[in-house]
Amino acid sequence: HGSIDFDMETNADIKEITAGRGLRLTQKAQNLTVRNLGMPVDPVGESSQFEDMLNPHDDLVYGPNPVSPEKAVIPNYVVIRVLDAVDTPERAESNLYIYSADVKGTNGAIKNYYDDGSRLADVTLMADNIYAASYKAPNSKVSTKTNPHGVKIGGGTYTNTDFDPEDTNVYEMRGVNGYGEGGAISVDIIGVDSDVVVDIVDMPQRSDYSVQRSKSNVPLPFRNKYDRTKFYDYDYKADNVYLSVNDYVDTNRGVELDTVYARNAYINTQDTNLSMQDGFINNYAEFRNKTKLAVVDNDYRRIVDSDMQLFTIKTGSFSMGLSDSTIMKTVAPVVDFNPYRLVNSYSSENSFVNLTFKETSLRQKEKDVYKELQRKNDYTNKDVSLVYSTAGFGLLPDSEIYEVSRTGATINANDLKVGQKTTVKLQLNDIDVDVEANVKEIHGDKATVQFLNMPDEISNQIMFEYMKKINSMKNSISSL
Repeated sequence: HGSIDFDMETNADIKEITAGRGLRLTQKAQNLTVRNLGMPVDPVGESSQFEDMLNPHDDLVYGPNPVSPEKAVIPNYVVIRVLDAVDTPERAESNLYIYSADVKGTNGAIKNYYDDGSRLADVTLMADNIYAASYKAPNSKVSTKTNPHGVKIGGGTYTNTDFDPEDTNVYEMRGVNGYGEGGAISVDIIGVDSDVVVDIVDMPQRSDYSVQRSKSNVPLPFRNKYDRTKFYDYDYKADNVYLSVNDYVDTNRGVELDTVYARNAYINTQDTNLSMQDGFINNYAEFRNKTKLAVVDNDYRRIVDSDMQLFTIKTGSFSMGLSDSTIMKTVAPVVDFNPYRLVNSYSSENSFVNLTFKETSLRQKEKDVYKELQRKNDYTNKDVSLVYSTAGFGLLPDSEIYEVSRTGATINANDLKVGQKTTVKLQLNDIDVDVEANVKEIHGDKATVQFLNMPDEISNQIMFEYMKKINSMKNSISSL
């Protein structure tokens, strides 16, 4: 009937655990693995109903109860904290592994321990590293500073032979799933909190914490009213988060991320609605609902293939909303987005408060430049794209490149001749590459060249830099 609240002081591997109301697990040591929370691996049938000594005929069922879901012994809310605060004089890297977890949800009926009066999330996870991805979670091919070769996110499968050598069954990791009907499953993801450690652990040995401080002087359009760090001045962030919510249910309850503070995060759901109130991402993150992908890339200046790409390193906390609608929502600076989508509202040139141009708008400008060149010079076979002046563009001053586009450049002619092949050295921010080019025209001391093997990452970064330049955010975020 009630709740479970207990602490551990040594690394633990829990095969199955559940509670009727709330479930709180606190691991003072470094590692905690929870294989099945709420739902047993092999759910028992009707013949296994509990015979409760105090209420002998209450029909409580360990596992699913299709007739009376409210009587299934599955927690309404879960709080799991892995602190790595004992026997850790030189280490602070706690790891939480969740294979499968089911939770009913509280619909925001319980208040959190924070002074700001916020609700207690249905699922609260606190650790340096959180691994709760399902077998169905998509992998990421995007190179990041932490994962230069992409990352395998899907949780995979497991067996319970460690507990029972005869149990050779293979089970899929299911991530976190809502059980029964109800509102959206709310989730709170944070790093290890020093106040929690001091309150729970006698003579804690941990002294290293990943502090997430609030951002100051954030331009008004990008101020997130849900930013909890503004209330406390700081909070704590996880290092890596891999989380799947509602990948194995079809109730479409939705997912509400109350807080996600992390350096890197990969969060997905098969639900239609995925929203986040308060997110801090230091490096890279991917948020996926059933139909869309939103990316936060603070690692590199580039365009990532997604429905919406955000850049938040300067503005800090942000909110976001994905649904089955064409419209996506956010208060974060938007770098790029799918031209068939909208962000926040409709506009013929741009569709959100931070004045970022649609790629389709840039494409149209390229076509206009191309037509004008055709009209004036009749260069019918010339491959032309929008030309950007390199002044203040990030190219090294000694590069002798006067103008650059995604298909060519204007460079110092030196001894070049029309039709000759040459190599153009592009040194743009953190990219240094030699691009083969063909000389098309020479006018005085300047030569116009066409790129022959322009790498995609360079092409995307040129467009990114141009978008930054023409959209200086009206002097409010010109440093982004």
